[in-house]
Amino acid sequence: MLIALAAVNVYLLWPSGKFRIHTAVGPDVPGLYKHASSACELASGEVLLVYYSGSGEYGNDTAIFGTQLDRSTGDWSRPRIIADAGGKAEGNPALWRSPDGDIWLFYPVRHGETWSTATLAAKVSVDDGATWHDTKPPNDRAGLMTRSKPITLDDGACLLPLDFNPSTNTEFVSEDSGSLFARSDASLQSWETTDVIHSRLGNHQPSVAAIDQDYLIAFCRRGGDYFGREDGFLVRSESRDGGRTWTSGVETTFPNPNAPVDFVRLNSGNLLLAYNDSSFERTPLSVAVSTDRGESFPHRLDLVTGDDSYSYPCILQTEDGMIYLFFTAGARTHINYIVLSEDDIL
Repeated sequence: MLIALAAVNVYLLWPSGKFRIHTAVGPDVPGLYKHASSACELASGEVLLVYYSGSGEYGNDTAIFGTQLDRSTGDWSRPRIIADAGGKAEGNPALWRSPDGDIWLFYPVRHGETWSTATLAAKVSVDDGATWHDTKPPNDRAGLMTRSKPITLDDGACLLPLDFNPSTNTEFVSEDSGSLFARSDASLQSWETTDVIHSRLGNHQPSVAAIDQDYLIAFCRRGGDYFGREDGFLVRSESRDGGRTWTSGVETTFPNPNAPVDFVRLNSGNLLLAYNDSSFERTPLSVAVSTDRGESFPHRLDLVTGDDSYSYPCILQTEDGMIYLFFTAGARTHINYIVLSEDDIL
């Protein structure tokens, strides 16, 4: 059942489970296609959500849109364009709030027919997301893509997850694909790019959490086709030197239908993974919590089930401890979200 609450401009779906599904953006706002959201909490306490939208993934009319949630009312602002290269396609955005409060936006711009031609672009806002200006991207190598949001390291540096996919086949992710990271210095003036993480099927779109100052864990989407396979699993890599070097990718027991995940360290110190618990479909959308520094994930919960595709999860934990889980749904016409607490999973 779909209930539209015109007073607060939020659409609510009531699933069979205990969690209410809200809609941040749907068909009522510009752009047929809405995909790959990223979010951060602003100094004002509002939530900034960005995504890319246009006629489709391979249309040249896509742009990065932004909308803000007033958490006191539940109202989302009318989406507005934050980044648009004009005639070139923007892709997966990634937001990061620096220790000094500046908001950074990283995203790829596609110059040819496939994402293998993309290069990175970046913008910064110094006024809590009101205005944006261009800044130098971390790397200008063709074929680099963003997806998961960066994390802040202990020295204030930024660690930006990236992936490299040289394939020109839109229905296949090459075995040569791999995950990597751009690591800034503490002043955010210079960047170093790590070596590529390789694995059996290839991997991409890493999501990373810092367990402590030196120990980091990343979960990566598998490579290969999109038809599903029994041996399709998330790939895990680890760093023991603060994200400078990474182990080869090792396949886990988490199934993966060639779909992205999100992975964060919660305020409690526990780790939260959002993923599709299937080797073939992007449903259900599930979460798992580790309370032992990533050694095991015994606390698991299916949040959204059904015949739709529930993909590209984005986790944001706000300062008050609430967890916002955003995801693409409705045949990529909606960005939906669920609000829950860590106790709901544990």
